[in-house]
Amino acid sequence: MTNHQAPQQASQHASIRKRNATSWKPGQTGNPYGRAGSPAKQALKAASIAEAEERLCKAILGDLGNDLSPWEAALVKVAAEQLAQAGRAQHGETKVRLTRSAMSLVDRVRSTVTARQPAPSLWGDE
Repeated sequence: MTNHQAPQQASQHASIRKRNATSWKPGQTGNPYGRAGSPAKQALKAASIAEAEERLCKAILGDLGNDLSPWEAALVKVAAEQLAQAGRAQHGETKVRLTRSAMSLVDRVRSTVTARQPAPSLWGDE
């Protein structure tokens, strides 16, 4: 390679690099959301998430009782979803926020259930 050919090859490489340039930063992959994974792996993950939510929902219902209105059952389901999401969260702040929100929902349902139950009579069976 002579001195005359070196600048010519460098300009060719620069034009090729310019054509292949993207708006991504150095080190960023072509898929900013990450690898999708196989459908079987995604289905397994979704099934395990649903199973965890179901277990949490049953545990909360066991604590509150099964005679809930549809609105209260929906709140319990949302609370179970939030607790499951808190278990998967990466950051501590997110875990705390989700857990507190779920416990607030459970407390709200608990207060409506106890308010709906009649108070025990002071005089026995009247």
